Amino acid sequence: MKYLLLFLLLPASYCCRALQNSIVLQGKIDRFPVVLEINGSDDSTASALYYYKSTGKNIELDGLHLGNTYFLHATSSNRSDNEDTLEQLTLTPGANGKYTGTWKNNKGKHYDVLLEPMDVAALKSPYIHLPAVQKMYKSDPLTYVRALQTDIIKDSVVTEGKYKIQYVHAGKTGIYMIQIIAGLSPKLMKDVNDILMDGLLEEADEFYSCSSPNDNESYGCDISSLYISDHILSLNLNVQYYCGGAHPDGGDSPINISL
Repeated sequence: MKYLLLFLLLPASYCCRALQNSIVLQGKIDRFPVVLEINGSDDSTASALYYYKSTGKNIELDGLHLGNTYFLHATSSNRSDNEDTLEQLTLTPGANGKYTGTWKNNKGKHYDVLLEPMDVAALKSPYIHLPAVQKMYKSDPLTYVRALQTDIIKDSVVTEGKYKIQYVHAGKTGIYMIQIIAGLSPKLMKDVNDILMDGLLEEADEFYSCSSPNDNESYGCDISSLYISDHILSLNLNVQYYCGGAHPDGGDSPINISL
């Protein structure tokens, strides 16, 4: 089987980070489950990225690592003065390996934080072998964790000639993809579905990574056309997004697979 994947327009997302200074934690801010990745450096600067499991959306933090404690904050612009600070997080590791601290925002909310290290390498998923997921594992462990924990929800089934096609979408993203459930040999069907699922998880990651300084970001990806015959599967993803900057953008991401 030969195939061609073309992803023409992908928005900039949170850049890859060095794994040797990366710690992935899971736990709760108050009663809200989160996954958080802290990235240290050779000096006292530190950064973090986390998401609430209820939304999956990236929240970026910057700050300092002084002694054993991380002092992190999120701002609404590139400036770091107090007027622009949206939230603050302090974390300190304990002798038991768990991290405790506090979270507060600019609206007066104040919560306790309890996190513990996550064994990323031990996670299991039917998607762990996909190229996009393997790339995440090597370069961005938080994104990898989120991809493995993304719920793939089945939607309608349609018939196109001899093929049965299952529409699916990724969690709360509203991003759709297809899976072939009849009409191909088992091996070819698995290979084709792996390619399609790989594309879905990549687009889902772009959705979760899309952010803007004023929290007015948007990321949409629709299947604008679909064609399948005895020899080819071709679909086009129409992507429209605003992830900060002067104006929204968009374009097409075709996926063409020879059957």
